[in-house]
Amino acid sequence: MMTGKQIWIMAGVATGLTGIGLYMYYQDREKKKVVARQLAASLMQSVQSRPSKPITPKQTIVPAKPEFPKGDGFPLRLGSEGKRVERLQVWLMRNFGGVGTVNGKFDKTTEERLLRYLKTRELNEETYNKYRMEKPVYEQIIK
Repeated sequence: MMTGKQIWIMAGVATGLTGIGLYMYYQDREKKKVVARQLAASLMQSVQSRPSKPITPKQTIVPAKPEFPKGDGFPLRLGSEGKRVERLQVWLMRNFGGVGTVNGKFDKTTEERLLRYLKTRELNEETYNKYRMEKPVYEQIIK
C-alpha cells in the first residue's frame, strides 16, 4: 500500500511530465507558425516580383459523351433506367449485401457490383431470367 507521501510524489511527477509535454507541444506549434509565416512571405514576394501577363482564355475541348440507353430494355448497362434495373439492384443487394440505394438507375456502383459478382458489365435477358429477377424478392433464386 502506498503512503500519503508516495501518492503526493507520484502526483507531482505526473503533473511535471504533463507540463513538459504541453510545453513541448506549444513550442513545436510556434515553430510551425513561424515557418508558415516565412513561407507565405516568400510566396508573396515571388508573386509580386513577377511581371504580370494578361490572362487569355484558352480554347477548351469537351470530349463527346457516350450515348447511353434510356429505358430498361436489354441488355441492361450503364445509363439504363427502369423497373428491371431496380429489380437487378434489389437482387444484387439481397444476394451480395452492400449498402446503397435502389433507385432504378444503372450507375457506376451497379456496374461495379455486377462486374464483381457476375463478371460482366451488362446484363442480358437470359441471365436476368435465369435468376428470376423479375419475380418478387421472396421468389428470386439466390446465387
